[in-house]
Amino acid sequence: MSINHPPIVLEPFIVLAAANRAVNQAAHNRLSTRSLAAELVYSLSPSRNISDSLVTFGIADTSKNIIVCIFDDKDGSKMKKLAKEIDGRPESLEKLSGIMDIRLIQKIYQLGEPKFNEDSISDRVLSRIITKDFMS
Repeated sequence: MSINHPPIVLEPFIVLAAANRAVNQAAHNRLSTRSLAAELVYSLSPSRNISDSLVTFGIADTSKNIIVCIFDDKDGSKMKKLAKEIDGRPESLEKLSGIMDIRLIQKIYQLGEPKFNEDSISDRVLSRIITKDFMS
């Protein structure tokens, strides 16, 4: 299970890409963190600094909105158990665009002007996530 800070998550596909990266790292015994949940949070970040990634993309006591990601929950039992612990109500991921902070996303991912008119913010965020392992 991983709990993330939604104002800096552009869209569900970004979370899915980060989850895929985390599962792939775990499958090849190459986790940079100590757990699959932490690896997902780390995978969302453009930074190679694990502590900074967890602080930026994890939740805090002041978080009003959260995204919950659960791995290996075919029957939904983990989600049901966790839902009892959360003081709030579930919302559709389609509402994510209403709480995201595009300026903060651009700042965190250091997104300047697009190089090509076709470049979407989503494409540029994904590029930053994917290339962090190759960039210093």
